[in-house]
Amino acid sequence: MRLELDMAPTVLPVDEADVWTFLRLTLDETLSPPAPVDAADVRSLIDAAVAELDGWDGFLGRCLIEQSWTLYLDGFPRSDLLVPLPPLIAVDAIEYDDTSGSAVTLDPSAYRVAGIGGDGRIVPVTRWPSTPTTPECVRVAFTAGFGDDPAAVPMPIRQWIKDRVADRYGQRGHVTFAHPYRVPGVDDLAAYRVWSL
Repeated sequence: MRLELDMAPTVLPVDEADVWTFLRLTLDETLSPPAPVDAADVRSLIDAAVAELDGWDGFLGRCLIEQSWTLYLDGFPRSDLLVPLPPLIAVDAIEYDDTSGSAVTLDPSAYRVAGIGGDGRIVPVTRWPSTPTTPECVRVAFTAGFGDDPAAVPMPIRQWIKDRVADRYGQRGHVTFAHPYRVPGVDDLAAYRVWSL
């Protein structure tokens, strides 16, 4: 199994102005539009905090803001096809290589999608088509995330991002924690973590 990000989110899961307010930063009115002098540094900290949580490599194992992915499989599963990175918004297409090696787009009437808005899965109406025994012969394009509005991201996740930015903004050097492999405060988000696929 391999995942590839096709379209990254176009917005952040937190509003930058809310983060500036949370950090109690003063806006420089000479800038257009007004922003803190170190807005670029704060944006980098927001990006880093989001990367700790979001997507396949993030701690939560889920998508925060709407984004498109392709899941590559070495064949169809025996039963339901589990879609990673909840919450699932849509299955955009399923393409596979038939036994002759030709790429075929599976007709949407051949499968049902369950778990929209949560843990997605794709169920064949009868059975999955036959595929060759070649790597990545099945490709599932899907869209996942809480939507394109940051307000749709659960408040504990947005608050954690702001807290993480504040910690890093206030302590801009290397920090040694008692458990360096754990992200401080991340246990508060355990309810949102995907524990298995």
